[in-house]
This record gives sequence, structure tokens and C-alpha cells, in this order.
Amino acid sequence: EIEKTLLKNLALEDVILEWINTYDLLFKSKPSGIVPGELWRLNLDNLNWANLIASGEKSKGLIWKWNNEANIGFMFYDNVLALSDDEAKPFFSLSTLTFPDKCAADSKNIYCFVPGAVDGNLVLPDDYLQKNVYFEDNLYKISLESKEGKIIFQSDDDLTIDGVNPQLMNGKIYFVNRYDSR
Repeated sequence: EIEKTLLKNLALEDVILEWINTYDLLFKSKPSGIVPGELWRLNLDNLNWANLIASGEKSKGLIWKWNNEANIGFMFYDNVLALSDDEAKPFFSLSTLTFPDKCAADSKNIYCFVPGAVDGNLVLPDDYLQKNVYFEDNLYKISLESKEGKIIFQSDDDLTIDGVNPQLMNGKIYFVNRYDSR
């Protein structure tokens, strides 16, 4: 019987672990607009250990979230939200500033809560994640095929939304509003 050491002397601090499928485990650094981040993937089927994003390479403010339904990644870095493949290689940058946890997708469309205005003096994503700032979001629907988008909800004086963690179920969008946590 042959034994193989999978991980040895791995010193990790402030790491987020996330399963993206049955075999792949991601090791993500906590996001900061000040410190470069990293993204690693461990495939438990073939024991392949891959550095998908090295520190300093598209990594300031790095947040990466996989969407199994649309088979795409949402990748925030250097104040840009991009769509990526499963190797974290961006293939399309959205023209609006928002974060992966404000987006969801199905096989045809992306739905993202996008701030109406963002103060240029903010350190993102830090100020947002630490709740030093709240946004007034508009909800966009973006076609995966054409990459064309349209606003389907706009925050106003009657209803202001800072939407996070959207989920698509039975043709409806469920989310949490950061203003009231409902």
C-alpha cells in the first residue's frame, strides 16, 4: 500500500474554503483592496494543487465566486467585476462596479445588484464588507449570450435596496437587503 502526503506544512491565515463541486476545494484569501489576494484550487480526485491567481496578478480586492447553474465565475479585482471560467481566467468585464455576492445567474442571464453611485474615495471591497458604506442598488439583467443589460428595478425614495446573496428560484429573485437584513 502506497501512502501519499496530500498537504504538508501548509501555513494558512485568513483563508476562506469553498467547495465548487464534488472534487474541487478552493482556498481564497480574504478580500482587501489594500493587500493582493490569491486563489488556489485543490482537486481531491487527482490531488492536483493549482494556484489560479497569484498574489499581485489581478488580485487587489480579489473576490471569486463560482456559479454552477451558469457554469461561470464572478470575479472582482481592481474595482472591476468580470466573468471568468473555472480556471479564474476572465473572459468578459462588466461595465459596472459591483461584487460577486451581489450577483446570481441561470443558464441564460446574469442578475446583479449594481450601485447607482460609488464614492471614488472608498477602499473597495473593504469599506463595503466592513459596512462602512451602503449603496442604493439597481437590479440589472444581463444576457449571457449578447452581454446586453437592462435595469429591471431601480432604487428610489420609496424603496432603497442594497441587495446581497441573490438566489434564483422558480422564476423569482430572492435576496437580502443590507438596509434591514430582510
